[in-house]
Amino acid sequence: MQVLAHFLLITVCLSVTPSTALQCYTCQKTVKTVDRFTKEETETLQCTEDPADWTVETCSDEREFCRKGKGVISYSNVKYDRGCAIPEGSVEDSVEDTLDSGGNSICWYSLRKGGYRTGSVSCFCNTDLCNGGGMQVASYSMIIMFMLLVVLKYNV
Repeated sequence: MQVLAHFLLITVCLSVTPSTALQCYTCQKTVKTVDRFTKEETETLQCTEDPADWTVETCSDEREFCRKGKGVISYSNVKYDRGCAIPEGSVEDSVEDTLDSGGNSICWYSLRKGGYRTGSVSCFCNTDLCNGGGMQVASYSMIIMFMLLVVLKYNV
C-alpha cells in the first residue's frame, strides 16, 4: 500500500508543472561566401542536421510552436531550418495533423504534379525541444504507465 501512495505522489508531482514558455532548437550557423565576380561578401544561414549547429531558444509568442523545416531545392541542394514559428502551410500541401487526436505535431508536405511528395516538409510541434532530429522523448504519461505496471506487478 505504501508503494501505491508513493506512486500517487509522484504522479501528482509530474502532472503539476509550472507553465513556462516553449523551448525549441534553432540554428544560427552562418557561412560567409565571396562572389567570384563582384567580390561581394555575403553571410547566409546554413542549418544542418548536425545537433552541434543547434542552440536552444525560448519562444516569445504563445502562439508559436517549434518548427523543423526541410526544403529540397535540387537533388544536391537541401536547406534545413529550426526555431519558433506560428504554424502555417499551403492548401496545395499534404497535411499530417495529430493535434486534434492528442498528438503534438502538424506537418505540411509539398506535393508535385501527380500528388507525389517533393521531399520538402514543414513540421510544427508543441512540446519543449521536439524539433530535434529523430530522437524520441518519453512523455509523462508513458512514464506514469510504466510506473503503474511496476507497482501492479510487485503488489499482486
